[in-house]
Amino acid sequence: MPGATAATARPITARRDFPALSGARAIAAIAVIGTHAGFLSGRSLGHRPFAGLLARLEFGVTLFFLLSGFLLSRQFLAEPHRLHWQGLRTFWRRRFLRILPAYWLAITVVLLWLSPTRPTKSDWWSYLLLIQTYDHRNLNPDLSQMWTLGVELSFYLALPMLLLVARRFPIRHTWRLAALLVVMVAAALASELFIHSAIGSETESLLWLPNYLDWFALGIGLAALTVEGALPASWYGVPRRWASCPGTCWALGLILLWFTTTPIGGPRDVSPASTWEWTLKHLLYGGSAFFLLLPLVAGAEQWTDLMLGNRFARWLGECSYGLYLWQTAIVLHLQSALGWPVFSGHFAPLFLASVAVSVAAGGLSWYLWERPLLRRFSVSWRSRAAASGTPRSRRLGLVRLRGSGSAARA
Repeated sequence: MPGATAATARPITARRDFPALSGARAIAAIAVIGTHAGFLSGRSLGHRPFAGLLARLEFGVTLFFLLSGFLLSRQFLAEPHRLHWQGLRTFWRRRFLRILPAYWLAITVVLLWLSPTRPTKSDWWSYLLLIQTYDHRNLNPDLSQMWTLGVELSFYLALPMLLLVARRFPIRHTWRLAALLVVMVAAALASELFIHSAIGSETESLLWLPNYLDWFALGIGLAALTVEGALPASWYGVPRRWASCPGTCWALGLILLWFTTTPIGGPRDVSPASTWEWTLKHLLYGGSAFFLLLPLVAGAEQWTDLMLGNRFARWLGECSYGLYLWQTAIVLHLQSALGWPVFSGHFAPLFLASVAVSVAAGGLSWYLWERPLLRRFSVSWRSRAAASGTPRSRRLGLVRLRGSGSAARA
């Protein structure tokens, strides 16, 4: 029936604002603190309740990658005219401004004053250029989480190119993005299996973008579900029903996450996982994140927006990037300052103190460094766009992504 097909092809939601994503970003950042505090205290290595879950709170990184895939692809899917050189140049400039200044500040402070060893000139260049996972200098424990930013930066460069390539697929328009998502998932799986079989499970090659394309693909898929005509009509029906039942989605997401705490998820210490342990945990993380985020982006506005998108959650979301940058160094140095040896316990006080100090550091980074830079360059770009006489509707770099406050700055 034509009418039924048209209805099915409509996006799951016509929403333009996603306030709950602010809370999701904050939860993801705090979860990573939890896994570091759990490991350093030894709590996640034992058999006490929730020990396995603490070991898997690195899952916060998965949430970050899906959120990036959702937020950054949605602006191109909703406004395809952005995919040209001027729009891409502005997109990349804004992405680098959002990521690199705050990152460089954290790197400078850590390497100058907090690093356990004196960095060499090569160490400086490696971290400042975000190539530490490529030249085997990802050795500083205070900066162990920074590999994710290298993956993010690579995705920023690749995303517009992937969407432009998808436009060239010789298939029906509505199937092009679907085909791209399938290719991305297959490429990630192939990359993971190849690296494990040809290089091994302890290589830093597993920290490169190709292995995480499936997570970004899930985020792009979430974005496509909110944009009319981005996917084939038949792809909208089932997710629409899932999104209308947040309890069911979250139960599925938590069940998938729970499976990673069992032996199939691999060891909880620093021992390398086998090929299938690594791959299964990776896939379960991606599925869990998808179901946990689906109601937040594709469901009707509801109590989740009030709970995860209130003023405090939005503020935490704004500070979450700085919080993430500083948290590993903070956990390590708090544990040392408090005189607690590694694996000696004290998880709860270490975790709570680390969250408090990390939130403070993230707030200072946001108010004193990140936000002033963003405002300064935003005004500069507006002035140049106005001087060039570009019509307002075509000022591609100045159209703010309509989303939650912090999420729009992902």
